[in-house]
Amino acid sequence: MEEIKQADRKSVVMEGMYRGMTGKLDEVRQSVSKELQFTSAQQVSAYEALAGTFKDGLETLLAEFRYLSQQNSAIYDYNCKEREAVRNALLEAVKANAEQTAKAFSEQLAESAKATEEKFAQKLDALREELTENFRAALAEAAPAAEPEAPAETEQAPVEETFDYDVLAEKIASVLPEPDYDMLADKVVAALPPVDADAIAAAVATAVPQTDENAIADKVAESVPLVDYDLIAERVANVLEGEFDVTVDDGGVEKIASAVAERLDYDKLAARVAELLKEQGAVSERVVVREVPVPAPQPEPEPEPAHEELAAAAVPATAKKPVVPPAAPAPKPVVVPVPDDPALTTRFKRSFKAKIIESDEEVKNYYFDLKNAFLSYSRIASQVSWSNDRFTFAGDTIAKIGVRGRTLCLYLALNPDEFPSSVYHQRFAGDTKMYEKTPMMVKVKSGVALKRAIRLVEMLMENLGAVKEDRDPVDYSQEFSFRSEEQLLAEGLIKTAIVEKSDLDF
Repeated sequence: MEEIKQADRKSVVMEGMYRGMTGKLDEVRQSVSKELQFTSAQQVSAYEALAGTFKDGLETLLAEFRYLSQQNSAIYDYNCKEREAVRNALLEAVKANAEQTAKAFSEQLAESAKATEEKFAQKLDALREELTENFRAALAEAAPAAEPEAPAETEQAPVEETFDYDVLAEKIASVLPEPDYDMLADKVVAALPPVDADAIAAAVATAVPQTDENAIADKVAESVPLVDYDLIAERVANVLEGEFDVTVDDGGVEKIASAVAERLDYDKLAARVAELLKEQGAVSERVVVREVPVPAPQPEPEPEPAHEELAAAAVPATAKKPVVPPAAPAPKPVVVPVPDDPALTTRFKRSFKAKIIESDEEVKNYYFDLKNAFLSYSRIASQVSWSNDRFTFAGDTIAKIGVRGRTLCLYLALNPDEFPSSVYHQRFAGDTKMYEKTPMMVKVKSGVALKRAIRLVEMLMENLGAVKEDRDPVDYSQEFSFRSEEQLLAEGLIKTAIVEKSDLDF
């Protein structure tokens, strides 16, 4: 009977231990399932985010390429139109000048031919008169021999009436040589003034308007916005920024978890966990038969120090406590007030100098170059306040440099409407009292933007009549070297304030 009771006790203990091991296996299975679900969700979200980011970046690049192609086409069409207009004007001027030259040449040729014809007719009349006089003289000499026959003379007709001048002209024409019209044309051409090709070219040049290539280039530059490659790079960087940051809502997590859970084989997973536990010897060491007064399931034994790693593996991931590394000692302790009221929170207010100190080296170099550009002129003073760096000329505020977020901003005493926005990307900031005297704001986020900002500074100084001096640039890197937040709090460059907690505070 005693043996039967002892066997019953052993069976009860074994059943309790089996149930305990079954519970542990379920916990391990749930922990592994959650880990797999979380890992799968991260991978799927990362893949989707990466695919979306790549698609957005590709679309951005294609849009920029399309924009560049349209710009090049517009410039080519503009140049073609200008060249066509200049060519048409030149042809019209040459045609008009050629017609005037041909008309003048024809008039001169007609006048020369007319003068030559008149001279030839005069010579012919003179020759005819001379022959007539000679003939009359010959008749007069023969007249005395016929004097006795006076009555017959009275009966004859006058000699001039019986003289046939046409026959005489024909005989003279037959005797005279035939005129050489080619020689006559050569003489006419020789008598004409020579054609001055340089004078014609000069007349054409004066008639055709001068083509100013610089003016054309300026018009094209005004009509076509400049390509800001730094702005393109910043947009692509903003799209690609945080491509591995995964953000999935509760519905997405449940959907991914359910999809992963459908593909898990819990039987294989439990068998694999049992094999691993058996290989480590955990089952044989943990299963201990003890005498108990009542046949009830024994509570789970405490994990022994030698099996701390196994106990940690059996605990769910949600029950693990995070390991917090020890904080590094601050160089100078600063007491930050913590409000007792949960509706309040502590906010840090950073000065302009603190923002420059905590910014990147690139932003610091932009600020140093702008400050040296201002201070290279006479009668320019700089005053660093809590919110910005103010520059004055003869006591009047002309510019300010501030930091918004992580971007360096330049405020100038210029009218933003007088400058092309496609070149400088300026904004109007005069609606606030702080920037009433410096309404034009430009952001300096790249080397090209820095060059444009320095160009605006030079134009501002030219308007003010400031004289540029030969000064060496000052190195401010030591003054604005990086320091920790505790050091900035100790120096008073960062202040704390207790304010009401907003909806964005978690």
